[in-house]
Amino acid sequence: MKRIIMFGMLAMSAAACWAQEPNPGKTREQNAPGGSSMRHGRMFGMSFNEEVFPPEMIMQNQQALGLTDEQKRTILEAMKAFSAQFTELQWKQSAEQETMASLLKQEQIDEARALAQLDNLLKIENEIKKISLANMIKVRNLLTAEQKTKMKFIRQSMMRQMEERRGGSNPPPPPKNPEDK
Repeated sequence: MKRIIMFGMLAMSAAACWAQEPNPGKTREQNAPGGSSMRHGRMFGMSFNEEVFPPEMIMQNQQALGLTDEQKRTILEAMKAFSAQFTELQWKQSAEQETMASLLKQEQIDEARALAQLDNLLKIENEIKKISLANMIKVRNLLTAEQKTKMKFIRQSMMRQMEERRGGSNPPPPPKNPEDK
């Protein structure tokens, strides 16, 4: 029984961490959906994120990338659609977290209900991850090969700067500028 309680609390904590703003001192725009949690392609901690880019990063570098008006318009539309879906899922997730918290506060926890509630939370989490990745794929597919190369360079440069600010002992080597031949 103690294991179940611990697992439930762990799951609830993980879900709460997922829902929290990663940088509460920043503005809403800086914490926009798909922004901070996916910053620099580290959304899931998986290596395939080297190939996709958070739309916010593309937006912040639109001049360096030379985005066309059509690309800007299409990216903005994708971001609006994602934001609406993300907000709806956040509301659902918050309600499910409240339900889980009330289940786990009971003197005798109903194991079946708690596990079913965990399934509800995990389904929402998975849906958030799916729409986030789908959005990044849509936006990436709008970029030219040259723009994708530039985005990789920009991300590597940003990662290096972050590592240097943290005083990392082994910062990654400086990236090669795609404009250097």
